[in-house]
Amino acid sequence: MATIREILEARNEIAIEGPSSLEQLEKILTRKRSEKKDGPPKQKWARQDVRKDYMNRAEREEFMILAAMAGKLEEVIDNWEKHNRPRERIKWARTSLTFLYKAMDDCVIGIPLETIAQIVREVGLCTIGVIEYEPRRR
Repeated sequence: MATIREILEARNEIAIEGPSSLEQLEKILTRKRSEKKDGPPKQKWARQDVRKDYMNRAEREEFMILAAMAGKLEEVIDNWEKHNRPRERIKWARTSLTFLYKAMDDCVIGIPLETIAQIVREVGLCTIGVIEYEPRRR
């Protein structure tokens, strides 16, 4: 059975074809549903996912920030487990940690192991912190 929304969405086609029988209306609505499922036509010149075998400076900094976030989140999760924080909160934090690791893995796809090892050493040598901003009034 057709919904009011589907009939309103197909009103242009219904108006073009003029008064129609119930079967014709069903054909129009079926065609509209299939177009909606298929979605917009895909672009032929869609961008290819090209992977490089190196990381530039900005990508290295982003990777270092992700690594720092993962390290700090692990500490927070351990602290929450010690102090019996809500289970749901710990579960969400672990899920976030998993996705951080997935993002880090995606950053290094296609990069040689020697380069990855060098980047990981650089991460160990860096100190990444959060600076608290304190607005001051004059």
